[in-house]
Amino acid sequence: TVDIAVGSTSFSPNGDGVKDKVAISYKLDYPVAYLTGEALVKIEFLNGSSEAVWSKVFNQTAGSYSYEWDGKLSNGLWPDAGEYYLRISAEDPLGSIAVPVTLPLTVDYTLSQISGLTITPNPFSPPVSGTTAISFNLSKGAYVSADVRDPGDQVVRNLCSSQFFNAYVSVSAIKALAIPTLTWDGKDQAGNPVADGSYAVSFVATDEAGNTTTFNSGIVVDKTSPEAPAIFTLPGDTNEATLLITGSAEAGTTVKLYNNDSLSGTTSADAGGEFSLPTNLVAGTNSLKLTAKDTAVQGQ
Repeated sequence: TVDIAVGSTSFSPNGDGVKDKVAISYKLDYPVAYLTGEALVKIEFLNGSSEAVWSKVFNQTAGSYSYEWDGKLSNGLWPDAGEYYLRISAEDPLGSIAVPVTLPLTVDYTLSQISGLTITPNPFSPPVSGTTAISFNLSKGAYVSADVRDPGDQVVRNLCSSQFFNAYVSVSAIKALAIPTLTWDGKDQAGNPVADGSYAVSFVATDEAGNTTTFNSGIVVDKTSPEAPAIFTLPGDTNEATLLITGSAEAGTTVKLYNNDSLSGTTSADAGGEFSLPTNLVAGTNSLKLTAKDTAVQGQ
C-alpha cells in the first residue's frame, strides 16, 4: 500500500522563494518478511486532463520518505494557475501493483488585495479618543502582519503578526463586525506614548499559496491643543442687530461662537488661519466666547 501527504495543498511556484516548492511525504508498505528487494515508486503531478506534467521515480524499500519538489514541470516551466492532482503509485518486487493514491493541489498566483482601509479617527489624540480603529477588506483569506512605522520606516508598534483573516468584501458603507479591524492606542512596543507626528500603518498579507502583497496608509498622532482663537476687533457699543465677528484660529480648526453661553454659529478657519461668523445681538450686554477644535478633537 502507499500513502501521500503534502505540507500545503496550495502553492505558488513563481520563483519568489515563498511556497515555490512542495514538501511531499509518502509511505510505502509491503511485507518485507516475505519480499526482498526494492519497490518501484512513482509520484506524478497531473493536470485537469489527468495528464502527467511532472513525475519522479524512486526505487525504495518499505518505509516512510520525504521529497521536496521544486514546483517546475518536466519541461522546466512553472505550471499555470489551476487545479491539479498529486498521485503516488507503486509496484512491489513481485510485480504487485498498489492502489494509487491521489490528493488535490492548487496552483494559485492571485494576490490577496487589501482595500477599503479606514482609520478612525485620523488624526487622533490618544488622551481624547483612547484608540484609533484600523479596518480593512481582503479579497481572499490571508495571514496579515501589521506594524506602525515612523518616518524613518522603523517599527514603532506591532499590531498583529501572521494573524489569519477571512476575506471580506464590503457591500455597503455600513461597517459590520466581520470586517477585519485592528486598534492602536498611540503607544510604542514598550508601552510609551509616541510623539506627535505622521506615522504609517504597514500591512503584509500572505495567502495560503504564499502570494504576498503589501499596503501602507498614513496616520497622524496629535496630542497638542490648537491655539486659542482670537477676535480681531469689537465695538464697545453698537445699535446693529447683527454683528460680523472676524478673527484668527489655527488653520482647519472648527470654530464655534457663543453669545451669552448660547451657540451662535460654527465655521472652519481657512488655510490662512482666519474665520468670520455673524451673530445676532440682544439689547444690553452680549458676552462672546470662542472655542476651537482640531481634527484630532483637541480643543481650546
